[in-house]
Amino acid sequence: MLISTFLNSLYEQTLKLGRSKFWLLVLGLIFLAVIFINGIGIVPEEPYQRLSENPFITRTDIHFRNNFQETLLLPLLAFYLRLTTPLTFNILCYVIIAGGYAVFTGYAYHRWGSLPAMTFST
Repeated sequence: MLISTFLNSLYEQTLKLGRSKFWLLVLGLIFLAVIFINGIGIVPEEPYQRLSENPFITRTDIHFRNNFQETLLLPLLAFYLRLTTPLTFNILCYVIIAGGYAVFTGYAYHRWGSLPAMTFST
């Protein structure tokens, strides 16, 4: 079997799946499979969460340099939303990442349809 034949059959199967009404469910299952394979890590690191407790003071106990952070937006957002415990901070980070993923998928679906949305989102 040639690789082009395999890719054509894979493309036809993807087209068939994209036309079905269950494409969003399949996309969610693929997303869960990726999470299962790669795992879930804590993003960002713990110093960001510690900085969100009070971002307005100099904290040398968090990191050996006080300028470790790339941006202060995430700790400030968590501080003003009162999401400074490790659990709520990680939930905030997950909501931001999943929300960005959902917005991208929605825009791809409305712009190009279900097949490209499923292809680009995975």
